[in-house]
Amino acid sequence: MGLQRIRVGLFLFGLLLSLPAWSNPETAAPASAVPDPFPVPAVLKPNVAFWCKVFAVWRRDQVVLHDSDHLGLIYETLELPGPVGERQSRAQRDYVRRARAALEDRLARLERRVRGGRVLDARQRALLARIIAFAGPHALAGAADRVRAQRGMRGRFLRGLERSGRYEARFRAIFRAAGLPPDLAYLPHVESSFRSAARSSAGAVGMWQFTRSAGRVFLQIDRAVDERRDPFAAARAAAGYLKTAYAALESWPLAVTSYNYGILGMMQARERYGTDFTRILQDYRSRTFGFASRNFYAEFLAARAIARDPRRWFGHAIRYDRPIAQDRVVLKRPVRVRVLAAHYRVAPVTLAALNPAWNRIVVRGRIPLPAGSTVRLPAGRVAEFGIAHRWARLHRAPHPVPVVLRLIRAAEAQVRGAGSRALYHIVRRDETLTGIARRYRIPLPRLRALNGIPRGDDLIRIGERLLVRAPRY
Repeated sequence: MGLQRIRVGLFLFGLLLSLPAWSNPETAAPASAVPDPFPVPAVLKPNVAFWCKVFAVWRRDQVVLHDSDHLGLIYETLELPGPVGERQSRAQRDYVRRARAALEDRLARLERRVRGGRVLDARQRALLARIIAFAGPHALAGAADRVRAQRGMRGRFLRGLERSGRYEARFRAIFRAAGLPPDLAYLPHVESSFRSAARSSAGAVGMWQFTRSAGRVFLQIDRAVDERRDPFAAARAAAGYLKTAYAALESWPLAVTSYNYGILGMMQARERYGTDFTRILQDYRSRTFGFASRNFYAEFLAARAIARDPRRWFGHAIRYDRPIAQDRVVLKRPVRVRVLAAHYRVAPVTLAALNPAWNRIVVRGRIPLPAGSTVRLPAGRVAEFGIAHRWARLHRAPHPVPVVLRLIRAAEAQVRGAGSRALYHIVRRDETLTGIARRYRIPLPRLRALNGIPRGDDLIRIGERLLVRAPRY
């Protein structure tokens, strides 16, 4: 009887194991799981781990000396002397410079001794073993030229996480509405730490870091308004840019990298290596495809990983800022700020804070806001005044992707200062793409690729500016 029970039990257990996965909906995986649009190639995993440490482990008073090609190879972690601010003091910069020079000298001497077959002391053997363990035996060659200093960003990233509570839900909705992956809303962690007043040395402005020339493709930038400083208008502009980039590059790693490097540069890389992002990272060489561009996608992946699971990295719940709640009205005629403030009973300083896109000349009342401008007001103010308002796009009506691509490419050439080395052709009456390609002795597919014109689309317009020779970066 006991043996019979065992047999029955084994039969039922085998039957349970043979049931299809859908019989247990709580544990079954989806039949067709949506693949992650942002894959992590094996070659990038050490880089992503490095940037996770930069963003969430190393503090602002710490500087790491590492190999710029093999980010997992960490030589030293320096503690900055003296008070620590947003920028390093001269004494702190000198301290890091001396430590870096000493390390470079050690690496150069080690390489010479290894090449000469000379005996190594214990310290040199330990350094060589570290290089081989993290980067392989060939990494010693030129290691002294690849030493880089990276400051920690833990406090800054944490504050960016807190600030992101004001914007993230709206940003994700903007990307979702554009048919794009909503995780692109994490990009400001890399670009600006969610600071709307951020400004780069290259002239990029705002939370989404648009240059003036590229911003004009999507945003209102004039004497009165610079929408690069408006987080939500700039988010819609970023969605427009990234949608165009993905249409041209057909790869999210390439499209995200183009946000730093430019669509034109990534199209040149794609022409050589296709959408194989690993090969582009390893083999693509260009004067301007430097450390920042090569690591931009890895930084984005690291920021996304931390923002998805901040407790793992910071050990406590994040106190996110409250989402911004605002009303919006569109001006039917030019109006000065003081008139708006009086009408809606809002202090002018409050109104200016709600509308960071306004230039000083508008805030000071010297010129009015132009008709068609969108004004942000405290939440509930429109209902309080009983005024019918309409939601409006904060940027121009969208152009077809090929047109946007051409505008972006022209803007990138201008930013890189390469316009004199690029060659353009102005389309005349009765000209065709085939005829233009023959005239400049370039393959027709190359002409299409340079201008984002898909195969089968031969429509060009009189006066259109076609790029026939790309600038070399």
